[in-house]
Amino acid sequence: MRRRGQSSPEFVIILAGLLIILITVFAIYGGMEQAANASKKRLDAERAANKLASAISYVQQQGSGAVFYVYNFGNPDFNVSISGRQVFVNYSDTYETAAMSTNRTSVNFNGSSMIPMNTYIKLNYSNGIVYVTQ
Repeated sequence: MRRRGQSSPEFVIILAGLLIILITVFAIYGGMEQAANASKKRLDAERAANKLASAISYVQQQGSGAVFYVYNFGNPDFNVSISGRQVFVNYSDTYETAAMSTNRTSVNFNGSSMIPMNTYIKLNYSNGIVYVTQ
């Protein structure tokens, strides 16, 4: 006599084990993807801060009358500002900074001191001040 019902419980146990392994793999992948996205956003903010700080320092070092245009590329959710000798890029309850060679800057974008993303920015050095405008 053949036992027909024996393979069914074994099949269910093997299927349950494979399902547990599959769920574990997806959980690990989801966590890794989230960490990768956070790292990408941090690096993008760091790049934006360094690029703007370097451009401001460059204009200041060129002397009076120097004008330089830079495209401020990055995540549109970034809030960019300048305080003292630092460029701040704020995002997701944290920020990245980059140092500049001057603390004499004037930022004015239609009455706002926030520097917009994904637009050209005019940097003009005059009377010892780097003017950051559109």
